[in-house]
Amino acid sequence: MATFQITIDDERIEDLLHSDQGVPALLGPILNQIFDAEMSEHLRAAPREQTDRRHGYRNGSYTLQRTPRVGTLDLEVPRDREGTFQTSLFDRYQRRWRTCPSEGIGPWADADGGTVRLDPPRQENHD
Repeated sequence: MATFQITIDDERIEDLLHSDQGVPALLGPILNQIFDAEMSEHLRAAPREQTDRRHGYRNGSYTLQRTPRVGTLDLEVPRDREGTFQTSLFDRYQRRWRTCPSEGIGPWADADGGTVRLDPPRQENHD
């Protein structure tokens, strides 16, 4: 599993929370970092890293715009040269998100108005 760290200064957070675009402005970069981490895991190498374990090379990115209830998200989804990279957040050519990409974000709605909700994990009773 890929890991990443997000750093946002206090001033930027305060500005975002006082505007209508706060959640999309915070969520967009987080999702972009998730895409980059997934690509590094897929290629088995970080950007510009030279290693024998590498399985391909990056080939830019494409812009994807999604509009859940929190506002419009402008996403940069990376590509690899072979065209084999697929993010785990949505399927290729998928127009609507079936689930929320991250727990804790709450209910989402796609651009067509259909609500999408992440169900809490089920706890099994072993009595």
